[in-house]
Amino acid sequence: MLGSLEADIFYHILKRVRRGEEEEGESGRLPSEHDLAREFSVTRITVRNIYLTLEEMGLVRAKQGKGRFAVKMRKTISLNLSGESSFTDKMREAGLALETRVVACKYVRCGPRMLASLGADESDRVFRIGRLRIVEGTPVALHVSYFLADEFPDLVADAEAHPSIFAYFRSKGIERFASSGGVLSVAFPTRNEVRLLGIGYLVPLLTCASDTLDADTGRVLQVSRIFYRSDAFEYRL
Repeated sequence: MLGSLEADIFYHILKRVRRGEEEEGESGRLPSEHDLAREFSVTRITVRNIYLTLEEMGLVRAKQGKGRFAVKMRKTISLNLSGESSFTDKMREAGLALETRVVACKYVRCGPRMLASLGADESDRVFRIGRLRIVEGTPVALHVSYFLADEFPDLVADAEAHPSIFAYFRSKGIERFASSGGVLSVAFPTRNEVRLLGIGYLVPLLTCASDTLDADTGRVLQVSRIFYRSDAFEYRL
């Protein structure tokens, strides 16, 4: 936790960041460690640690030999969080280039809550697929899907051939989708999520947990956990 003086320095820099994030080039330069240490009568290491925190929050970047600068405000992606259409469809409708990489796929052991969501018991095999979503060249989300392996064996056999799970379900004759059990929460990323998404460990993630159902039969098709970068989207409910 920041002390009173450290908090004053933090918010002083943050105010400069907010002013500088829309400015180009050298005009976005932030005060040096030396200048702030002298202004607030603190050590340079105190200022440096505050700057490092702001860097991990994705608000400040350091340029070797030039100083620190406010990160230019990125254009956010408007995203409807409803589960009736896929992320792939939403990005296509927005005219945005989407790349999907399968980063994990394996059988997993699940607890009672996940098994109940899938309508399964301990004898059923559950498969997990993790997909990294890259929009306009920037990793922005990590989608993790759980489903019953015996119901979709070809998806298990070749997960990389099916970057869109909804498109795969459509290929099986499922045309209408519904979602249930949606829960939103905010968490800081794990080390693996920091690596995959290319973010600092203090950039929060919006986590969306929900079940995808066949709207015509009510059968649960998958349970998903989606981790969205909080700095990449504006969210519509």
